[in-house]
Amino acid sequence: MSKSGAKYEIAEPAQEDIDSIFEYSVKSFGLAQTQIYMMQMAETIRFISENQKVGKARSEIKVGLYSMVFNSHLIFYRILNTKIKVIRVLHGSRDLTEDFWFK
Repeated sequence: MSKSGAKYEIAEPAQEDIDSIFEYSVKSFGLAQTQIYMMQMAETIRFISENQKVGKARSEIKVGLYSMVFNSHLIFYRILNTKIKVIRVLHGSRDLTEDFWFK
């Protein structure tokens, strides 16, 4: 959860994405740079939770889905009653036309 009372939830597939990003980043860029990147990602998720419609509506993928660019990744989320739910965090180079990413 975040400051200012804004709330978010991380779905299991999104947490797996974040864990993979962490592991890859540590190997590729080192722990210090990875920690900065992950803090920035968390700040972006908090920002989205406080400004829910800031992202781009992605109904071409799935109705009710939004995305927000974060560096080379896309944060996909849904707006729920009192919070957002982060569905996936995918690299921008991924083929997003494949339906299985968002089941």
